[in-house]
Amino acid sequence: MSDKAKSIASKKTSGQDERLKEVSKLRLLLNRPELGAVGGAILVFIFFGIVAVTLGCLVLTELLTF
Repeated sequence: MSDKAKSIASKKTSGQDERLKEVSKLRLLLNRPELGAVGGAILVFIFFGIVAVTLGCLVLTELLTF
């Protein structure tokens, strides 16, 4: 048996392939367009919430005049 045949046989028995990379479940979820959009919307909402509080835009009198 040649070296190449031995290598192929050992990979078939071990069930692993060095070309495959381990991917986390979080990364798999974020690759979905729907969940990526939801995550982006949440981050934008948090960002504008922080900026609005620091600029004084979320004061009760400002909200009532809007």
